Amino acid sequence: MAETTTGPRRDLPKPLPLFESEFSKLLSTVTKSATITVDSAVPQQNSHKSDNEVATTTSCGACGVKFVTAVDMRAHFKSDWHRYNIKRKLQEKPPVSEDVFDELAEVSSIEASDSEDDDHADAESKGPDVLQRESGSPFLLLPLGSDRMALRVYRELVTGKKRDELETSDVVKRLQDHVNPQKGAHWTLLMLAAGHFAGIVIDCKSGKTLAHKTFHRYTTRRKQGGAQNASDAAKGVANSAGSTLRRYNEQALKEAIRDLLTSWKTFVDESQLIFIRVAPINRRALYYDGSPLDSLGDRIRSFPFTTRRPTLGELNRCFKELTTAYLTKLETLRAPAEPKASNPKSSEKKPDSSTTSLAEEPAVPLLEPELAKLVDFCKRGKADLILSFLQSNESIDVNKDLTDAFGTSFLHVAASNDQPEAVDALLSAGADPTKGTEKKNQRPYDVASSKETRDAFRRFVAKKPDLWDWKAAHVPGPLTLEMEQQQKDKDREKKKKQKEKQKAYNAAKAAATPPPEPEAPAVSSASKKAAFSKLTKTEREAVGMTPERRAALDREKRALAAEARMRGRMNQCAACGKSLLNVTPFEKFMFRYCSIFCVQVKSW
Repeated sequence: MAETTTGPRRDLPKPLPLFESEFSKLLSTVTKSATITVDSAVPQQNSHKSDNEVATTTSCGACGVKFVTAVDMRAHFKSDWHRYNIKRKLQEKPPVSEDVFDELAEVSSIEASDSEDDDHADAESKGPDVLQRESGSPFLLLPLGSDRMALRVYRELVTGKKRDELETSDVVKRLQDHVNPQKGAHWTLLMLAAGHFAGIVIDCKSGKTLAHKTFHRYTTRRKQGGAQNASDAAKGVANSAGSTLRRYNEQALKEAIRDLLTSWKTFVDESQLIFIRVAPINRRALYYDGSPLDSLGDRIRSFPFTTRRPTLGELNRCFKELTTAYLTKLETLRAPAEPKASNPKSSEKKPDSSTTSLAEEPAVPLLEPELAKLVDFCKRGKADLILSFLQSNESIDVNKDLTDAFGTSFLHVAASNDQPEAVDALLSAGADPTKGTEKKNQRPYDVASSKETRDAFRRFVAKKPDLWDWKAAHVPGPLTLEMEQQQKDKDREKKKKQKEKQKAYNAAKAAATPPPEPEAPAVSSASKKAAFSKLTKTEREAVGMTPERRAALDREKRALAAEARMRGRMNQCAACGKSLLNVTPFEKFMFRYCSIFCVQVKSW
């Protein structure tokens, strides 16, 4: 008798290895209905929750991504990408996409491991829209014939195109090709980030590693973050020992990877699928003239989930994740919403409020790539690039409203980062200095913290005093060349007076100080030696002694004299007092005598 259940099964979603028979059997029962994408099939929120139930959300407000299972969410929270966005959120900066994070490569150059803290450059310098990548779901749902169940698999297993419209029959056919591979079928996984490279070739059926290799070179700047080639492209070629070493290591790493791909050409050509993670700035290491990857076409895929530092263990984890499907309950999924007509130029999607959890924080709206690039130029003070960029992109409005998270306006960004050249370039391009921030209504002049940046506003006022309402822009007044020269003369005169005042103070102090006593004439070392040689032995010994030491020496000398006297008396005859030197004495009762007569006399 079948067991009845009143609630949803607690063992769902159930993981199913892709190459096992159970998945193959379930795949054959997939219905012919349209494939559902998980992006529009988010679990509905239960309106009635018990007191003991804890509200949860499978999304990350810091990175702006959603997850279907808590396992995926926990893996994301352990990633460097999530930690990096958390740091940016604490600094009130917008999040960056995973592609931008890989390109920044804010990682210290240490040996490969799964746990690390990255270091960094500004994310706005890269500027792609995160929602372009996260808006499409990485999963496909394949409804089964009964029980309102469905199989959930990664979309990258079927197609590498983000917006490829697929029929269910095509999806099933492609998955069956992976489920029933030919003998010797294998996948190749490659990762390159922050000077770390890892590659592996895995047999699909057995999961056995056919080949693997890892490389590591010091290519990222310590504390500053970012690759050396990215720094050279943005700020010019630096001439230091560290930068030279990093350029050499980048070239050495590139050559090592190309040699490895050449030796793996047979594996790569025969691979069913090839998964690659590489930042755009490092793509030349994998894609070059004669590269084995050039002719593979749609077999090349990207990893549809967050990955960690390239290591052998991480590649094995990614292979296991890619080859795991999940059996889930279709009843708990909301039907896809009707797509709304939108501007084809717009790449952002508004989140559905009905699928947003109360615990989820709203993600910061992201800039378009062109605007993000202009923000980066303003931050780094690239005046020439700002003017040329605005000339080549006439559709960009230099007075476009930005959120406070990005700096309110381009002029605010340049002023708050103390870039006087960028301020002058933006004002020359028509930037409005009267625009205020959203919260405190601060003008660009108000957010400038250095005198040089504030003077840039005043110099422009002198050039075009009637262009804007400079009083409303909080700019105090113009600054002409004559005024600057007068200020320099005034500062020079002020320094001169300070020097004179200090000189007079030193002279008065020297006059009030009494003259030092004349020093005794110095005595040469030769005269000192001559005077010392004239002293007696006793006097020489007493030179430099303390009074206590001299008194002890005198006591010692007196004791020696007394002993000498006692020894002298012991060498005399006890009867007649004659010296006993050179005489054999007679001894009686501890007395010594010179002759037998004296002995007899003393006895009487």
